[in-house]
Amino acid sequence: MRTFKILSGATILGFLAWACGDAATTDDDVTGTADAGKDSHAIPTGDDSTGDDDATTTTIDATTSTDDATTTSDSSVVTDGAIADAAVDAKTDSGVVDSGYDSGYDSGYDSGVYYAVGGNLSNLAIIAGSEVVLQNNLGSDLTLSANGAFAFATKVGQGATYSVTVKTQPASPPQTCTVTKGSGTIAGANVSDVDVACALNTYNVGGTLTGLRGTLVLQNGGGDNKSITAGASYTFPTKVTTGVGYAASILSQPDGQWCTLSNKSGTVGSADVTNVNVTCVEATNCKAIHTADATAPTGFYTLDTDSAGATPSMNAYCDMTTAGGGWTQVFDHDVSKGYRAYNTWASVNPTLPNTGLYSILDTLAALKSGANYEFYMTWPAGVAAVTGKSIQWTQVENPTAVTDPTAVTISNVTMNPVSQVGCTPFAGLAKKTANTYLSGERGGCWWFSIGAATGHNDGITGIPAFDNSLGTHAGSASRAQLWVR
Repeated sequence: MRTFKILSGATILGFLAWACGDAATTDDDVTGTADAGKDSHAIPTGDDSTGDDDATTTTIDATTSTDDATTTSDSSVVTDGAIADAAVDAKTDSGVVDSGYDSGYDSGYDSGVYYAVGGNLSNLAIIAGSEVVLQNNLGSDLTLSANGAFAFATKVGQGATYSVTVKTQPASPPQTCTVTKGSGTIAGANVSDVDVACALNTYNVGGTLTGLRGTLVLQNGGGDNKSITAGASYTFPTKVTTGVGYAASILSQPDGQWCTLSNKSGTVGSADVTNVNVTCVEATNCKAIHTADATAPTGFYTLDTDSAGATPSMNAYCDMTTAGGGWTQVFDHDVSKGYRAYNTWASVNPTLPNTGLYSILDTLAALKSGANYEFYMTWPAGVAAVTGKSIQWTQVENPTAVTDPTAVTISNVTMNPVSQVGCTPFAGLAKKTANTYLSGERGGCWWFSIGAATGHNDGITGIPAFDNSLGTHAGSASRAQLWVR
């Protein structure tokens, strides 16, 4: 039997304290029993009677040893396995890792490991003052004013979540920035794939409707059409990007009405455009249209003399420039189209105004705009001396209902030239019983003819339009027109 030097109990306990790393734990005896309140992993005591605790166990027989003149009998058996178990206990303790133990053991589980969160900003419209403010986990505000890579200043711990959102959208110009791949869990690396894409805001363009009773077609920008039949307001189908101009127009007017637009052009800002307003009036005559819209051009229009009444709408030709504009053509005769019996001129080709063979004289009463009739008679073609000559006047009576020229009351006569007269001075229009439907003199002649039945006397082809300075029959015209307002 081999003899070993027996270590003292104090020496063994010191070794165990070092191995376990628990400087705060000491034993008061040599039994290996842990003191109350100390590390719960006690050092095993007792004597293995077999002497074979494990493959690495070395049996130490109980031996009396004198240490510094003090004899201590230590019957405790301490094995290599026990020391190893104690060390493991220190490592896996569910409480606080023992002081002095290798802190690197917990690496990868320590919440003190942090990573950056960031990504890329694109399509931000950059002008002075343009910026977007991002947040991560509802904090760590990050203000960006340029496109490209970004990262939050505050990092996020391993295993923690992140959530990137837009706190403040760009306002100048107005934009909307959208976040994709903005949330997740930190997994041992920096996050760099958060995508923030911005786009300029778009807004509606529209306005209010007043007076519309038919179908109106509007257009914006030369292509965005909007058909409207009723309602108090409207909006064009396509929104317009902030900073881009809009230009609304009327593509098609409602039957028997005339609509106008206010505030029809401008530039979209940071809100919907709601003041491109539509106002419609009854197109009972050309004067009504001209009053509603001074920019309405000379040309063809659809009139409805009784608005929504039983009388159907009619095609008409309006002079919007002469003598203040707003004249409705009621008679047009080009002698190259032939003559007609004088008593058939009340209505001729009523759907074909301004064609040279046209009359709606039977609708005079419905086409005037006031209590009296305003007339304008002109000769647009003929001999040079009469071409472009005209007479404008106000008349109380409807000429198709008056057969006595002396009973006609006129005022505000303007003649071009001033000396223009017939057999007697111009006296307003009245119905004739021969040669012409209407005539504008009191004598036996038929000067200022409206609705000639034949050519001028003495074989001179044309319509009598006498200018006193020309002499007899020298004032014949080849075309005559009458307008009312």
